Amino acid sequence: MRSSRALIGSAIIVLSYPVALGVQLLFGGGAETVIHFLTGAGFVVFATAVFDFDLPRWVNVIGAAAAGAFGVIFLLQGVSDVTRLDGLRYVAFDVLGQQLERLLPYVVYLWFIALLLLSSKGISRIVGWVIMVIVIGLEVAALVTSMLGIPMANVKVVILLPFIWLIFESTTRRPAHGAAPGDDGRPAAEHAAP
Repeated sequence: MRSSRALIGSAIIVLSYPVALGVQLLFGGGAETVIHFLTGAGFVVFATAVFDFDLPRWVNVIGAAAAGAFGVIFLLQGVSDVTRLDGLRYVAFDVLGQQLERLLPYVVYLWFIALLLLSSKGISRIVGWVIMVIVIGLEVAALVTSMLGIPMANVKVVILLPFIWLIFESTTRRPAHGAAPGDDGRPAAEHAAP
């Protein structure tokens, strides 16, 4: 497995919306709080996992910082939902939850693009191309319609798509550093023809 932390973080993020929907249906409320806590926790775990991928260190540092900041903002918003403290709500939603919260996913998307271009291989790379084309296309469409003053349906769930791909990417095996080309870490006997 390439990164168990990325797998766990991605699973938490992807499951945040279905779990929130379940909580909403069962209890008649609380979905937003569930999304804040699960998405926040998932992004913090993901921030620690970016270094498991063979990308330039500066790319991983920027990706980790953006993902970690986004996760902390969501966790603060969750704590604010539970505590109902006005000062915390102001910081979490009005200060951090405005421009910064909108910008950070774009930085995370850049990390995903770097992963796609520099490190992804095989079928996972194909899945990555499909997902990232959809994500970037929807984000560009949202930006254009916003500039034209035409309301576009809310596409917040688009942020889940790269993490669906990362679940696949996290489970792929990569050869050990210094391995011969074509060597996937299995014993040579397993490569021999039957």
